[in-house]
Formats: sequence, C-alpha cells, structure tokens
Amino acid sequence: MVSKCSIVSMVIVLFFLPAPCPGQAGDEKIPEYMMDEIVVVAERTQNLLLESTVATSVLTRATLENLPATSLADALRYVPGLSFIERDGSGNIPVAIVRGFYGGGESEYVLLTIDGVPVNDMRTGLADWNRIPINSIERIEVLRGGGSAVYGDMAVGAVVNVVTRKPVKERSLTSRLSFGEDGKVDTDLCVRMRPGSHDVHIRTHASRDDGYRDHADWENLLLAGGYEYALANGGSLRINSNLQRLFQKEPGPLRSEQVAENRIQSNPLFDMDYRRRDVAEAALGYNSPGERPNRLTADIGFRYVDQEQTRTLLLTPDMGDTQFHVEGHSTLWSHLQYRHKGQNNTFVSGVEAEYGRYDSEYFKDTGMSKTLSTGNGSRTKFGIYAEAQQMWRRRVKAMAGLRYDSIFDHFEEPYQGTSDVYFDRLSHHLGLNIAYLTGSGRDGHIYMNWTRSFKAPTLDQLFDRRLFPPGLFPDAFTISNEGLVPQRSRGIEVGIYQKVPIVKHRLSGEFTLSAYRIDLEGEIDFSMAVLKYVNIKESRHDGIESSITLYYLPYLSLNTSLNFMDVTFRSGDNEGNRLKLIPGKTVSTSLFIDPHERLHLTVTHTLTDEVYLDDSNSVTLPRYQTIDLKLRLDIKRVRFHFLVENIADEEYSSNGYLLLDMATFENVPLLYPARGRYIQGGISVLF
Repeated sequence: MVSKCSIVSMVIVLFFLPAPCPGQAGDEKIPEYMMDEIVVVAERTQNLLLESTVATSVLTRATLENLPATSLADALRYVPGLSFIERDGSGNIPVAIVRGFYGGGESEYVLLTIDGVPVNDMRTGLADWNRIPINSIERIEVLRGGGSAVYGDMAVGAVVNVVTRKPVKERSLTSRLSFGEDGKVDTDLCVRMRPGSHDVHIRTHASRDDGYRDHADWENLLLAGGYEYALANGGSLRINSNLQRLFQKEPGPLRSEQVAENRIQSNPLFDMDYRRRDVAEAALGYNSPGERPNRLTADIGFRYVDQEQTRTLLLTPDMGDTQFHVEGHSTLWSHLQYRHKGQNNTFVSGVEAEYGRYDSEYFKDTGMSKTLSTGNGSRTKFGIYAEAQQMWRRRVKAMAGLRYDSIFDHFEEPYQGTSDVYFDRLSHHLGLNIAYLTGSGRDGHIYMNWTRSFKAPTLDQLFDRRLFPPGLFPDAFTISNEGLVPQRSRGIEVGIYQKVPIVKHRLSGEFTLSAYRIDLEGEIDFSMAVLKYVNIKESRHDGIESSITLYYLPYLSLNTSLNFMDVTFRSGDNEGNRLKLIPGKTVSTSLFIDPHERLHLTVTHTLTDEVYLDDSNSVTLPRYQTIDLKLRLDIKRVRFHFLVENIADEEYSSNGYLLLDMATFENVPLLYPARGRYIQGGISVLF
C-alpha cells in the first residue's frame, strides 16, 4: 500500500526540484486555474466558473486523460459532492449519491445531459452512466444543488453535462484498444472529416466484461454519427444520431457469511436476472452566431427504447419473486432558447416540451407463456424559464431565475380503466457573486444562492403494474401509487472560489468551499404499513464541500476533494436519524506527476465513511478506502496506458440493505461486494 509518508516525501522532493529553463518542454506558463474555465451548465449560457452563483465543477480533457477512470461514473467520483455505489461488483451498474440524495437505483436525483440534451429514462428517470465512453468526452460540467429553475424536474441534486469531443483536424482516425482482468475488452474507433464548412464524424465503441462476480456479464455497443454545417453568418446546423445496445446480468446481494465464504459468487435466486436495452435516437439543432448580442438555439429530437428484463425482487433473504418485463417507449422532445447579452447584463429565456409514450407487460417467464399484468401510458412535459444576470463593475453579479413546469400523466390498464395525474410547479433561483479580491492572480469570489426545486414522481412509482405476489391474482397488489405528489426542496448555500499564487512561476493553488442546507418535503419512500410508495418523509441535507488544488510547474499537481454530510430525517419514527447509505464523509485525493513531457503518472486515494443500512441506524457498513494508479506514455501518435484500481486489494461492500428473515424474525444484512484489485492496459493510435 502507498503510505501517506511516501506521498508527502514525493511532494517535498518535487517542490525543491529546480524550475525548468525557458524553452524546455512544458515551460509555456503556469497551469491554468480550473476556475478560469468557461462553463455553460450553471446558467445555460457561457460564464466563468469563478463568477458562478452556484457550486460548479469541471473536469477537463487533460484531467480525464490522466485520471484512473474507466467510465463516466468513475470520473465523477473526483467531483466534490458526488459519489457512486454499485450493484454488480465491477462498477458497470453504478448508483449515484449527490448531496445526500439517493434513489437506490429505482429513481434518480441527478439530471444527465450530453451536449445539453437530457438523456434520463422517461419511465424511471434513471441516468444511463454507460451512455457515453469516457474517451469520447471532452469535458464534464457539474452543477450541484437544486437546478429546477433552469432545468425543471430531475435537477434536485445535481446536473451533469457531458461535452463530447470535436474534431481538431480536417481528417483524423483514432483507434483505441484496452484489455483488463475478468475478460474486460474495450475497443473504440472514430473517424473525423472537416472539409470546408462541413464537419462529419462516425464513432463505434464496443465493450465487454465477464464481471468480477459470477453472473455479472456486461456488454455495451455504441454507434454514433454526427454532421455539422457552418453557416456563412457564423451559425451552424447539426444532426446527431446514436444507436446503443446494452446487455447485463445481475449477480444479486449476498448474506455476510456468503461474502466471507466466497465474495465473487452470485445469489442463486438471481440466476435468471438480466437486462437487454436497445436505444435509437436522433436530433436536429440550430445555433445562431454565438458572438452576437442576440443568440437563438433550437433543438428537436426523438428517442426510442426497447427493453426486456428478468428481475428478481427479494421478499425474504431466501425467497424472491422473479418476473419477466417487456417495455418499449418513445419520446419526442424540443428546446428553444433565446439569449441577449449586453455590456453588463444577460437575459436568457427558453421553452422545453416533451411527449413520451410507453407500453409495459409482465410475464411469468421469458417464454411469455402467461401474462401477469399489462398497461400503457404517456407523459407530457412543458417548461418555460427566464433568467436575468446583472454585473456591476466586474465585482458584483446578481442572478434571478424563474421557471414554470407542468406535467400531465395518462395511464391505461385493461382491468381498471384509465388514470390521469397532473402536476405543475414554480421553481426559482436567486444568486449573488461578489469579487472580494481581484488582480495579481489572487482572485477571490464569494457566492450565495437561494433555490426552490422539485422532483415529480416517476411513471414507475405512479403506475407500475408489477403484482405482488403474482400467484394470488386478483388479490395481488402493486406498490405503485397514483396519489403521489412531487417532492419539494428549499436550499440555501454560501461558497467561495479563491486563487492562491504561492511562489511566482513555481507554485500556485486554488480553493473552493461550499456550505449548504437543503430541506426536502414529501420525500417518496416505500411504506411497510400500506405496502406502497408514499410521500412520508421529510429530510434535511446539511453539508460542506471543499476542493483544494496545488500546481507545481510543470511537474506536479495535487487535488483533494472533501465532502461532509449530515443528512437526517425531520419527521416520523426515525426523526433525527441519518438516512441509510449516505456517508458522513468522503475524501478523494489525486496526485498528478509529469516527470517528462511524454510520461504521466497519477495516484489517487478515496476514503468513504461508514454508512447505515437501515433507517433506525442499527446496522452499519464499515468505512473503506482504495488506492488507484494510472501510468500513461505518449510516443508521437501512439499512447499507452496502464491502470491499477484498488492496489491494496481492499475487501469491502459499498451497497446493501436489511431484509427480515421469517424463520428467525431478525433483519439480515444483504451486501453487494465490490471488486478487488483490477489491472488494465491499452493503446491508442491517432492517424
């Protein structure tokens, strides 16, 4: 294991190395401050991160290439406020936790957008974190905290916007191949052409993994294409299309004694569980010239999803209900935005509309010999928003945003007729950013904001027709509840962005700090009293997030992200207790070392505090820590990488829950063991 002393020693040695002479490789300038990056995610228009009125983070392409991350979810672990737990042991089924919001893999509190286009599932709201391979990503922008005033439903916890890579040459061909343990293979091929005003790219990606645990096979196939035409006036037209096939098996949770006996085994009750998901989508967009005071953007798109899944839900630790689910849904969406940018003010307004329809059937087995339940429904969403920004003397920036959303849901079921549900909500955001230091590279900004956000119940929570237990029809019941209402949050936040020039031309740093309080009302949870989803909980999410980065020219940079969370119930029998599976503390540290312009070494350390497995806070999962390493070698147009995750082969479980054993009438912990040491190597070639 890499000790803390060895890391400190390495930092001291590198600090006292002589600064490079002018003209040597890498001696262009001190590394750019990350908070000087221009981001779009926070206010849907370009702004300096330093001047943001909300907690915002960015991972650039250079950072992504050096991090020991094999997926989008892996990379997001290094962003303050975000963490992921898993269900398969290999990280292929990640579940997000952000600022203490956790959907348990059944719903999502994070909105995922790719180039500004939301891609969360229409029926469940879940984000597909395997939707885009990490080597296709140019940058990741993350807004933390309630974003409903800009993005509407789903943006209670965070918004993650992925910006894809664009061609830099008129013609290029990039190929990538990597191999890892457990049969992991990744291949990627991208062709880019930019003749004149035309820009065309085609990308194929294939990934497979036998899984760290038994019955955890995983495959992901992607085919993407895009065309962009640069108009004479500086605007552009673009067309994008994507095809994806995802196949995965689920190994299920294990008892503690099973984990101790053989942590890679699968739960026999889950031997039939798998999911096959096909996605086809296309989008058409228009951008007017960005440098003009008035700018218009318009997008329209279509998405179709076909999915089949055999899924087991445990009723006791030794008995489960397995059903085969077939569904298909299609979504048509559009977005129109207008921006006016004056000398010291900016006004943004927009309209979003979405219509989706789905069909759902449950069967006894994959042969579809017996239909257990069926239904179909639709969701119509409409949102209109406006936002105004005003800057005074480049020191004070005020922002106010307001959004109105309406959601209409319709459901049809053969035996019970039709159901209609309607929600509408106003969301707002008030923010202020004050530059308390300027000049000499010591820029410091303090920001504060007040937000109101909401999250509508998912179609799954409202209308899912899976029967429990299916053999007792017509006395069987469903856990869905069409009487659910949206969850509502109120949040206040104060934060700091600060640059720190320590030693001229040698050492610099930056520091961010955010303190927040979010109160959530009408939280949706499963009630054992009525055996349905209900709005039964109120919770308070208090937290402090910090990021500290040091840059030593040009050899080294060190980043540490700290998250402290106190997430508690504010009502019910468990008032004052912490919410389950929410760690009180997470810390991630990344050390980037560049001893040569062609050689790059990264060592990361992640610590996750203990969590409770139940609302009564009686059973805990112990804290765990992992150390990862990545070595990258660039030789002209060829790049080699070598990656080791969990170097110390730490044995831990990041996820689990309690279930009542009817034989002993005791709650039994069921755990999802995580992967041990994992090694991967690969090569990329640019033609």
